[in-house]
Amino acid sequence: MAAKTLIRAVYRLLDGRKVRVLVDSWYMRRIFIESMLARGFDVIGQVRIDTRLYDEPPKRKKGQRGRPRKYGRKYTPKRIAHAASHGERSEGW
Repeated sequence: MAAKTLIRAVYRLLDGRKVRVLVDSWYMRRIFIESMLARGFDVIGQVRIDTRLYDEPPKRKKGQRGRPRKYGRKYTPKRIAHAASHGERSEGW
């Protein structure tokens, strides 16, 4: 991605500073967001229309059988509106 290349080019100049990366919805994909968060940057962008938001999956219980869950509870418009009206914040996907 061109944006990641640009960030890599100027990363050392920004070291130690609070950086917010503002991007178009095209870049709002997990691989890009995770690479920015790994550098300590905040990412601001419009969520893509095909994006689904989930909580982190619950921790596995000792001896639990089967494949680990990939996703937690899904964020619905109703749940997001409720969280926003009650001042709740989420740091996950």
